[in-house]
Amino acid sequence: MKNIYKTDKSLRQYVMMNYNRKQKLSKRKNIEANYYKDYTKEEDAFILADNGMTLMEKAAKLNRTFAAITGRRQRLLAKENGEANETWRSNFKVSRKRPPQRKPKIIVKNCIKCKKCGDVIESRSVHDFETCSCGACSVDGGHEYLRRLGSPDDWEDMSEYKQV
Repeated sequence: MKNIYKTDKSLRQYVMMNYNRKQKLSKRKNIEANYYKDYTKEEDAFILADNGMTLMEKAAKLNRTFAAITGRRQRLLAKENGEANETWRSNFKVSRKRPPQRKPKIIVKNCIKCKKCGDVIESRSVHDFETCSCGACSVDGGHEYLRRLGSPDDWEDMSEYKQV
């Protein structure tokens, strides 16, 4: 049987890599399990304390995520400042008005007039590609879409629409 590992060192590296991966997974599961656990008064005091530790260090010490610690700290500070009546998320809400939605239009007539030769050309079906007699402009799309070829200075739009 052929040995897939060239040296014992590579076998040890493979074993250690799997061991480290399993430890990381178990640590992540432990953190996720603690994420929704209720906070004790001591933990709240520790989060608010100005003891020179960063929030990341506090999160590691309490075995919680950074997001959970920062959110909890914001809620506790809001409660101290008398903003408990308001929800703590109100500070983070972004109020944006949605733009008015366009009402769809139905193409009743898809045609243009060539300014060079004066031809009025109309596309009546989806792939009905029409060109004027001088070849300066073309129209396509029928009642499905509008497609124009040529310089916009060479044609005048004569299409008709109907609001739905």
